[in-house]
Amino acid sequence: RHPESMSSAFSLTKQANELKKEGVQGTELFETLAAIEVKSKRQSSANKCKRCWHDLQRRCICSFLSRGSPTLPVKVLILMHHKEYLSAGDDAKLLPMMLPPENSELFVFGLAEDWKRFGEELAVDPAHTLTLWPGDDALTVESWTSSLAEDSSWRATALPPKSARPFLRVVVLDACYGQARQMFRAMRTRLPPDRNPPYVALRPSTLSVYHRAQKNYAAATAHREVLRICTVEAYALLLQELGECRSLCEALVGAVVTNNAALGHDPEVRPDSGMSVSSSSGAARRRRTREKCAQIEATP
Repeated sequence: RHPESMSSAFSLTKQANELKKEGVQGTELFETLAAIEVKSKRQSSANKCKRCWHDLQRRCICSFLSRGSPTLPVKVLILMHHKEYLSAGDDAKLLPMMLPPENSELFVFGLAEDWKRFGEELAVDPAHTLTLWPGDDALTVESWTSSLAEDSSWRATALPPKSARPFLRVVVLDACYGQARQMFRAMRTRLPPDRNPPYVALRPSTLSVYHRAQKNYAAATAHREVLRICTVEAYALLLQELGECRSLCEALVGAVVTNNAALGHDPEVRPDSGMSVSSSSGAARRRRTREKCAQIEATP
């Protein structure tokens, strides 16, 4: 581990022990430590783009992504674990970048003020709110729409014009599976029953393009289907099932690929003012070796 991260972890553990001695525990302890960690992240992220969370000068991907225009009145509520916040490798950060403000909102799990806003948003229209979660008792999209009130325009097979439909709110839990379960349990135990949306599961038929999934982190758990796709891919799949235009769904998944490329130091996704392509680095030497091998293989 990096010395700075080890020092930060030690400091956080020390503060946790001091708070416990003072009688702080449970949710209060968790949120106090999360707030400290988020504050530290913000202070050490001055070099990061505030939108894509990559290095602003060398790897910002904002110029490679464009905001889409949804045809459906759907708003995604991103409950992001504080451990993912400001991480360049996180994918859910792409949703506010790719969607209009009225179609997405981010809430950091661990920040008390964000949890309050999250609860308020869930209370706007509980009848037209759902959570994407692959639980054993999860509904399918079709069964969920069938459970709506008879007069709900989201029940109709031939949906009326966009302006005639209420906004559909979709909660996505953004974190690794263990942390996502923690957030799901928090929703079930800390929110009033009338603010706990029913949960809907998707059945992805393709493998994930997400960089973490490609590193086979799903192999470490029995819940392999749960981890097959990332947050953005799951939301794009839901939109597709609801009838959103294919171009927007594909653009969302394409943004994940672009983010992967930046994480992999691909020079094709560097900003114009970004770091020049080195000719002497280890990566450059490996690139030249690959190119030579490809030339040899192509030679008759």
